[in-house]
Amino acid sequence: MLGLAVATGLAAWPAGAASAGTPSVASVLARARHDMLAAGCVHLVVRAPGPRPGTIVADIGRRTGRERYQYGAAVVTVLVTPTAAYVGGDTTGLRQLVGLTRAQARRVGDRFVELRAGTSQYSGFADNLTVVALAGLLPQGRGITVHRAGAHRVVLSWTSTSSAGTSSTALTLWVGARVLPEVETVRGALGGGSTRFSRWGRVVRVGAPAPGRTIAYRAVIGAAS
Repeated sequence: MLGLAVATGLAAWPAGAASAGTPSVASVLARARHDMLAAGCVHLVVRAPGPRPGTIVADIGRRTGRERYQYGAAVVTVLVTPTAAYVGGDTTGLRQLVGLTRAQARRVGDRFVELRAGTSQYSGFADNLTVVALAGLLPQGRGITVHRAGAHRVVLSWTSTSSAGTSSTALTLWVGARVLPEVETVRGALGGGSTRFSRWGRVVRVGAPAPGRTIAYRAVIGAAS
């Protein structure tokens, strides 16, 4: 159920008001959060260029999700179902991106590590690849500005500072019957990247790997290092 502040923001910025003046940051965020959660599903493509380019292709669904993460030569695939999460990849990916030892990666081989629902390991993947992750895709805090980019688009911009330096981010959202993110770009001293959003509301269906293609998490962490 929407809180009073969110409901007020939606009432102040009704659907179809694309031709009106520039809306407030609060109303954009409130409307986008509502419409993203209502859609429940989205396809993401994240690209980080550089000497070792990284790419993430993901589908976030209501109770299921999937992603393929490639960083240089390392590749990892994650599948999330209501009963378990499954993590697989090549040896480099399992070691560099998942953090397995050489012996543990060898134990996994070409199978998927199975993480049962109810464990903290499962929750870590499910929270990033199911509907609960959607609201986290929007910026929070102060220092966000908004401007129009045509009749049906607005852009939210902000800067953030970390130990790696300062980065600037711009998030373009489509404004129409729904308000939904289209593309986010990040620029900083260490490089940048982009995230493209599409297929909002398209149902994501993910099944478990075939029988014999999984290995229990306990069996993997028990491998000698």
